Amino acid sequence: MIEQIIKEYKTGDVVNAQIFRLEAYGAFVKIDASEKEGLIHISQTGEKNKKIEEIFVIGQILDAKIKDINERGQISLTLL
Repeated sequence: MIEQIIKEYKTGDVVNAQIFRLEAYGAFVKIDASEKEGLIHISQTGEKNKKIEEIFVIGQILDAKIKDINERGQISLTLL
């Protein structure tokens, strides 16, 4: 558990992501069952012309890859 809290992530890392919030523009996830959060933008799902609710459900667990980490530490992910 402590390792998950202090773990430093980098671009390209594959992580376990659990959906906890849906917005029109994407899904917010908890990364590796920790308090670390990230966003899978709807453009990164590969699903065109679908609403986010048609792609994901709250609680869904999936593998994702870290696409980018900005200067504020916000994590963007893409589906594998």
